[in-house]
Amino acid sequence: MRVGTTLLWVQTGGESEGDIDPDGVRDFTELLAERPRQSQNGDTPTAALGD
Repeated sequence: MRVGTTLLWVQTGGESEGDIDPDGVRDFTELLAERPRQSQNGDTPTAALGD
């Protein structure tokens, strides 16, 4: 994903299907995108999992 001028790549893996929670990965990816966006905008980064 691209956030401003930063490129982020999130990769997951597990031993078998079901080891990785897709919703958890999505939440983590949103966190990784929101934190730098907040910082780039001059805001104090406050994004957290579950927001």
